[in-house]
Amino acid sequence: MVIIILSSFADKLFENKDYYRAITEYKREIFLGLDSSKGMKMIGECYKNLGEYDKALYWYGRLNFIDNRFESEYKYLLGITLNIEDLKLMLEEDETELKKIIERYEKASLKSYFSYLLPGSSQILFGKFREGVFSFFWNSITFYYFATQVKEKNYVGIILSFSLFMKFYTGNLEMAKRLEREDAYRKFKMELSEYFGY
Repeated sequence: MVIIILSSFADKLFENKDYYRAITEYKREIFLGLDSSKGMKMIGECYKNLGEYDKALYWYGRLNFIDNRFESEYKYLLGITLNIEDLKLMLEEDETELKKIIERYEKASLKSYFSYLLPGSSQILFGKFREGVFSFFWNSITFYYFATQVKEKNYVGIILSFSLFMKFYTGNLEMAKRLEREDAYRKFKMELSEYFGY
């Protein structure tokens, strides 16, 4: 009787989207020796719904070790958490579409390279107009200041202005690379979700 109450209470918490409390109750069920497969699956689902994919991967990994019916969910979480090499090891011969999704993710985009030539341009290409204009503006101002110091042969000004320009320029490049990674991950996650039906 107590077992049924615990199980239904945990399920009710899950239905009400009270995932953290549901996790606690499912762990209690596992500790008491109830249906551990269901408990592990539900803990994994709770963490997945919370967006804590690493923790969901852990629970689905344990579950997959016991019951390989959940291999699809495990593969999905391997992809979402960017454990690409582990995912590649689990691929079957007939999963060519999933292999193509992984290849598209690993292939580099050229958008971030535009910022090497024209600071801020990559940010604009990724849809971050304000950040792109801001980056272009500060890189232009600091480069102009550097050029002015060179023209005036002010050596202290040259050193200071060049280091200031390089700070903005490298920040621009880092932002372009970060936006590229975020964009690639967003597309990868969307394709994985479509492939696995989530």
